[in-house]
Amino acid sequence: MINVIDTSKILITGNVLLLLLIYMYTMEEYVGKLVKREVTKFHLTLVPVAIILIYQLYSLKLAFVLSFIQILFIVWVFVYAITINRLYLYWLAVISVVFTPVLYFFGIQELAIFLATMGFFSLVTGVFKDLFYEKLFKE
Repeated sequence: MINVIDTSKILITGNVLLLLLIYMYTMEEYVGKLVKREVTKFHLTLVPVAIILIYQLYSLKLAFVLSFIQILFIVWVFVYAITINRLYLYWLAVISVVFTPVLYFFGIQELAIFLATMGFFSLVTGVFKDLFYEKLFKE
């Protein structure tokens, strides 16, 4: 019996290796000469990430959209939510926890899982901020 490897695993593995190569070597000079523009590591990092996102959108459709919203929320948590008042994070967690069983009751499991994850990340970020904010950000 032949064991077939999933193409998404090959694509993700290749892109991770490409990301490692981008950060290990100074490829931005060569690519900049090739496209005749100034290229930074950030620009090169966007290429494999875009390839993965486009492939996931093509193959997963609705599940990808919900996952992408979840990824954006996680990025928002670590970029913005760490600097706002912790009360908003706890309210977001409470709202998420209250609406999760309601969505399960109505049969919208994907959105309920998203809200449960969002509530979990809100709680973790709030607790992290309560414990470590003064140590990380000296005011």
